[in-house]
Amino acid sequence: LRSQYFNKDVVQTIETKTAKFEGERWVIVKLDGEDLYSAYEKEADDNTEFSEFAASGRAKTLKKSITDSHNAFLNKLDQSGIKYKFKYSYSVLNNGVALKVDAVNYEAIKKIDGVKSVTVNLLTGAMSVTSDIDLTEEIRRSITAEGYTVKEGAEHKRASDREKKLKIRLIISLPLVVLLMYVAMGAMIKIPVPWFLNAMDMKGAISGSLVQAAIAAFYQTGI
Repeated sequence: LRSQYFNKDVVQTIETKTAKFEGERWVIVKLDGEDLYSAYEKEADDNTEFSEFAASGRAKTLKKSITDSHNAFLNKLDQSGIKYKFKYSYSVLNNGVALKVDAVNYEAIKKIDGVKSVTVNLLTGAMSVTSDIDLTEEIRRSITAEGYTVKEGAEHKRASDREKKLKIRLIISLPLVVLLMYVAMGAMIKIPVPWFLNAMDMKGAISGSLVQAAIAAFYQTGI
């Protein structure tokens, strides 16, 4: 993802250190040139959805240009004798490629013309890009269409969990409300109610009141 969406502490950790690692690590190489979403933000009006822009001739031309630049960059690596393993080519939220390299080739890639930055997770060795941007569903589909996996961040997951809990509460609350109305008002509107649920009757006053209180308490605290 673009650098402005990185966690600042993480960016400082992975960009200011000289590579001192053994073996190979996944790195994200950001290249010169804009990505599709940057072009969308600059060129599209407020009424244009990203999916509409992505299907436009302008976006298709830009996508081809990005792909061509990635291929040219990989050819340059081959000609330079830099050893790497290619994994991804990014174009939606970032213009770059994901490669697996050792520390020596990591430093060599940083010096190649057209390379804006090379980032690597020095702590775990895993290729990881984080973002605080609120991705709409259509942007998620665009990312996954390129073969990537979108993992929900903690805040997005909490919001999703809250939404699921509210839906469950609504589903459960409807029959509870109907039951409470039946117990509390059934006798008043001449609906047959068992004596032990009829708080309007002396024999069921206590049991009926307790049932109503239990339903109300469960609704307030149990859902």
